[in-house]
Amino acid sequence: MKEKKPREKEEEPSSVVTFDSDWIINKLPHGDEKKVRWDDLQAIYFESKVNNSIQEEIVLFLETGDSHPVLQILESTQGAFEFISEILDRFPDLDYDQYLDAISSRENKKYLIWKAKT
Repeated sequence: MKEKKPREKEEEPSSVVTFDSDWIINKLPHGDEKKVRWDDLQAIYFESKVNNSIQEEIVLFLETGDSHPVLQILESTQGAFEFISEILDRFPDLDYDQYLDAISSRENKKYLIWKAKT
């Protein structure tokens, strides 16, 4: 009898975040696309997701003044590193202490790193 080989785990498709001078676009795995204009942003949050004191994921929330986030971008999203770098460059009044707390957090917590001046 022929021995069965274990099936390789298929990688789940990933979201892809892209941006240009006007838009932030999050292309979801199954074809949907969510986007927001840079100029419409009202707040940026980082949320740390922790399990047994180990940070598993950072989620970036981009809000446009509505109580619901327009975009949620996981740290593991393709293009996230470049996008976060763009945020750090684009918003000089960003709260870097909150940003550093978020990326090093060992608790489930949401950090406001930037809010539009009203």
